[in-house]
Amino acid sequence: MAHPSKPNPWLFFFVFSISNAILSYFPFSILFKGWVLFLGIALPSAVYFIPKNEPGPFQEIDQVDDGFPFRIHPAVWVGLVSISLLIRFSRLFQFYLWPTGDESLHGFLALSLLQHWDWQFFYTVGEHPPLLIWLLALSFRIFNSPFWALWILPFIFSALVLPTGYLVARNFYPKTVSTLFVFLLAFSFWPLYFGRFCQQGLFIPFWELSAFLILANWVKDSKKNKNPIWPLLLGAWSGLGTLTFTSWFVVLLLLACFILFLQVKKRIFKAPWFWWALLISMGPFILSAFQEGYGHHLMDSSNLGELFPQSHQVITHLSYLTCLFWGPLDR
Repeated sequence: MAHPSKPNPWLFFFVFSISNAILSYFPFSILFKGWVLFLGIALPSAVYFIPKNEPGPFQEIDQVDDGFPFRIHPAVWVGLVSISLLIRFSRLFQFYLWPTGDESLHGFLALSLLQHWDWQFFYTVGEHPPLLIWLLALSFRIFNSPFWALWILPFIFSALVLPTGYLVARNFYPKTVSTLFVFLLAFSFWPLYFGRFCQQGLFIPFWELSAFLILANWVKDSKKNKNPIWPLLLGAWSGLGTLTFTSWFVVLLLLACFILFLQVKKRIFKAPWFWWALLISMGPFILSAFQEGYGHHLMDSSNLGELFPQSHQVITHLSYLTCLFWGPLDR
């Protein structure tokens, strides 16, 4: 039986899906789409997700009162998982006739490491961190086909997002919402699409969800024996995220602010272990930034640079959000 303070999750899912379809596929006016965004997405999300006399984040979630109107047979779950993996793997090496420009560049950089390994940290004019190049070098050594070597990594990390996402959601929400979350991860456009490109961004969803999972275990463990393993692990994992992609710093900043908030509220213990592990694991990035130089690309692309006018940058920044759901503002 569903919780009386919450609307039916399937009604929420229906309204949310219809509203997103209208915003994505129908050429209505900006004013009309604004009302759809407010009434169909923002308002239902606020009503459904704001806690009302229920366990808060990181607290014990009711395993029985999950809102499902019926039980789903385990065979159905196995089938859905198999389909989600099959979709990701289907035509993985024939989906494109040839790698994109960035993918080809990353491949050539990785091939050069097979001939002569060096510990260069930043690559290309974009000053990309090295993890993708290093893993590609290993992949090229394992696989004979360059296409297998190039596109197997996006498949692996796209698939790892599914179980990680479900485990994270179960620390915050009941089974209904967690199942809906992993269902969207399995079959939505963007979670599928990023698994087709071998670029640095392929690491971020898995790395971010893993950090949230470690954080949830840390908060729950703080109520028991105050073991330092979780803050150490989270600090190391967060710091090593600097090897993935430039955008990781946005996640790292928000994560650090949230941990500082929990530390002040005494919701977590052994926080110094996190900060020390974070500083040590960021050592390679900090050292390389001094040795090789860093920040030129970010400065040129930011509001402080002169490559783009301010109006263009505002539209571009907003489009980073809107393109995830309904398309860019500047077409």
